[in-house]
Amino acid sequence: MIRAVVAALLVSLVLPGPAHALHRRTPALVQVTPTSGAGAVANPSWSGFRFMSFDSDADIVGNGNSTRQIFVFDLRQRNRDGSLAITQVTSGPGDYSHATTARRARKVAYDGLDGGGVRQIFFVNRKTGALTPITAGTADSRNARLDEVGRVMVFESEADFFNTGETGSQIYLVEFRAADPSCPYPCAANGNAGLTQITNKSGNNHSASTSKAGKTIAFESDADLLGTGESGNQVYLRNEAGTLMRFSSGPGSGHNPSLSRNGRQIVFDSDSDLLNTSSTGRQLFMQRRLTLPIEQMTAAAGGTSREASVSTRGRQVSFVSEDDLAGLGSSGPELFVLNVRRGTIDQVTNGASTIITQPAHSTGVFTAFIADGDLVGSGTSGVALYLVNLFQLGSATVP
Repeated sequence: MIRAVVAALLVSLVLPGPAHALHRRTPALVQVTPTSGAGAVANPSWSGFRFMSFDSDADIVGNGNSTRQIFVFDLRQRNRDGSLAITQVTSGPGDYSHATTARRARKVAYDGLDGGGVRQIFFVNRKTGALTPITAGTADSRNARLDEVGRVMVFESEADFFNTGETGSQIYLVEFRAADPSCPYPCAANGNAGLTQITNKSGNNHSASTSKAGKTIAFESDADLLGTGESGNQVYLRNEAGTLMRFSSGPGSGHNPSLSRNGRQIVFDSDSDLLNTSSTGRQLFMQRRLTLPIEQMTAAAGGTSREASVSTRGRQVSFVSEDDLAGLGSSGPELFVLNVRRGTIDQVTNGASTIITQPAHSTGVFTAFIADGDLVGSGTSGVALYLVNLFQLGSATVP
């Protein structure tokens, strides 16, 4: 009951106009992908309240597809007419993945293979159908992330666009207003206008996410970016002033940073005892404001909490854990939601044979995940992509 009340309050505060009805019309649990199978579905990503992108090698829309493509799901259309409400954005042998969309899903960015077998970043306007290659480097570029309005994008690349001599992958920021869509990077004609290199040290810099307008950027790196002798993969953030900060440290590693829309909240997981609380295993950590200290949000002995996804306004966090955090006796990977203001954790799924991966939170009302169980009794075998309406779920769990 408490969770239902909190969800109702969140909806009343953040859902404008037509989107306001989505939480009332959407069932507590929705199978997004068809009963015929989702294939190797991966990388779900929300865009506002209505749209979610993902990639799969299955024949999702019945056109005979057998290669990895980008798809966009429209929740409002599903509620309105009961159709599958999934659009295939790409086609062909490009092995497309890691889609990211702006708020209205009119703009979609993703990575895929070019004709020479190198992964590049592509950008498509779904309204006009215009396809724009963002990169044309000699090495792989991947994992693009648009901000909510589609004005900026971050991504990682092994292509040395500015000829700095650094090896490994680096994080880059694209400001589309300054870029030339006819000249993909590297663009010698304009000196890579609109492109900024965020990291400048050899290593594996990856998994970047951005706040609105690219003011704050979070990412992972195994390079010692601050020159403090740090080793292992750690979580970093570049703030509005351009200052680089490290949020995790050894002897363990930090992973999976997730940023709220305004960039003021960051959540990640680490297997280091960052706050000297004698914690063991992998735990969730969060900074509610960039001026406040880091807080440890989970504390189970030998913890397994990971893959956090923070909601748009930073009020809720979806994550996966094999720990019995809600005292329901569960032991397998399950989906949990942390209410940041209350500091409480609710268990969302409770299936003994279900494997939960890659949660994707939207607004504090909807969250999505991939599972290998037939959670809605549709006869689906194998994995499927599901959506949970926390407003309708209340204090219950699924299935």
